[in-house]
Amino acid sequence: MPPVAGKPVRRGLAAATSWLLPGGLLVLMPKCPVCLAAYVAVFTGAGISIPVASGIRAALIAACASSLLLLAFRLVRKLRISPPTPANPLRDPKRKILHFQP
Repeated sequence: MPPVAGKPVRRGLAAATSWLLPGGLLVLMPKCPVCLAAYVAVFTGAGISIPVASGIRAALIAACASSLLLLAFRLVRKLRISPPTPANPLRDPKRKILHFQP
């Protein structure tokens, strides 16, 4: 089966999206529950109470933070385990750490 030219692009786009979505949501998250309730009302037309908005805000922050931690853990694990390749020649397979050559 011949390689498909679009697959590396899709894989790179998926990897970038997996980092940008939770990070962007954390950056754009309103600091007060009243603002979150107002955004929900404006964008959906449904009104929510302040305690519900506070709970939703806390749950979204926890979900985004745990998602970013999982992505960071996977990246560190991938860098530590991956063998040396032409794309990553600074890898020392014996010591399992990155080293830089002068």
